[in-house]
Amino acid sequence: MPSANVSILNDVLGPVMRGPSSSHTAAAVRLGELARAFVPAAAAGRTEVQVDYDPKGSLATTAEAQGSNLGLAAGLLGIAKEDPRMPKALEEAAHAASPIRFRTSVQQVKDHTHPNTYRITIRPPAPHPAHWLVGLSTGGGALSLWSVDGVRVDARGDRWLYLLYRSEGEGGARTDLLAALLNLRDAHGWVRVGRLSGEAAPSPSVADGDVPAGRADLSGAAVYFIESARPIAKAVVEEELGAATVHGCAKAVCLPCVMPVPRPGVFDLPFTTVAAMRAFTERHPTAAPLHALAQEGAAGTEGCLGDGDGWTLWKLALLYEARRSGRPPQEVFEMVAALGDLYERG
Repeated sequence: MPSANVSILNDVLGPVMRGPSSSHTAAAVRLGELARAFVPAAAAGRTEVQVDYDPKGSLATTAEAQGSNLGLAAGLLGIAKEDPRMPKALEEAAHAASPIRFRTSVQQVKDHTHPNTYRITIRPPAPHPAHWLVGLSTGGGALSLWSVDGVRVDARGDRWLYLLYRSEGEGGARTDLLAALLNLRDAHGWVRVGRLSGEAAPSPSVADGDVPAGRADLSGAAVYFIESARPIAKAVVEEELGAATVHGCAKAVCLPCVMPVPRPGVFDLPFTTVAAMRAFTERHPTAAPLHALAQEGAAGTEGCLGDGDGWTLWKLALLYEARRSGRPPQEVFEMVAALGDLYERG
C-alpha cells in the first residue's frame, strides 16, 4: 500500500543545496537543528558537542567530504540551509565567540546499524544536564531521530515534539501527569501524547569521570511527550498542566519541526495512486475542487491556477500537497516557486 505520509515538498522536490550529497547535508542540518534544542540559550560558557561515527558506517570516511559535519554545525548554530553563511558554519563553530565547541570522533556506535548513523552528545556547562541523540540520515534529506538519552523516539522531524523529563516512583505522580496530557490532547489538537518506553541513560561516549560536579543528572528519568503538527508553546503547556508541574520536571524541551511541511494527524488525500488520480479527474472534470480549496484557504489563491479550469499534473500535485500539508494552496505554490528559483540560480 502507498504511504499516506509521502509529501511532495518533504520527500520529492527537496532539498536543493550544496553537494556532493545535498540530501545528507540537509539531513545533517536538520539533525543539528533538533540537537540545538538541547543547547541552553543562557549557558555561562560554551556547550561541547561531540559527534561519533561508527568505523564500519559510511559517515566515518564521508562526513567531511559530503558536508555532514558542515550541516550539523550549521543546524547547531541556527544557520538556515538558505543562509549565505552556511558554507562557513564549521569556521563559525570554531570561533571563540561561538556558543558551541564542535568536534567529531570515530568510535563504535552500537545504538543503530544504519550506515548513516550520528550519535550526538551535548554537554553544556554545569548545572545544565548533558543529552545524547542518535539520528539517521535516511536519504533525500529525510531523517529519523531514533533516540534521545537512550529512550526510543523514532521521530521524523516533521512534527513538533515536546519532552518532559520526570524523576518519579511508581504510582500517583506518573498516572497524574499522563492523565493530564491525555485530557489536554484533543482540546489543543495535539496528535499524540504519552510516556516513552524506557528511562533516560547517560551517553556511552562520556566516561563517568567526565561528568563535572554540580551537573544535573537525568539518569533514570521517565520521558513524557507531546507530539503536534503545530508549534507547542511552553507557556501554554505550563498554563494547562500548571507551572508547578512543569517546573517539577527535571527538564522540559521542545524540538522543532525541521521538515518543510509538518505531518498532520489526519489526512484527507484526494488520491494516493495513479489509478486513483485518474478516477478523481473523471469524477471532477474541472479543477473545481482546487478552486474550492483555494477559497477555503487564502484570498487570491485562485491566481496561482492559471486561466484554464482543466486539470494538469501540476494542479493535481498542488491539490495533493495542500491536502497533505494542511496548508493553503497559495502557500504551497509559493514554496514550490522558491525551490524553482533555487534551481534556476544553480
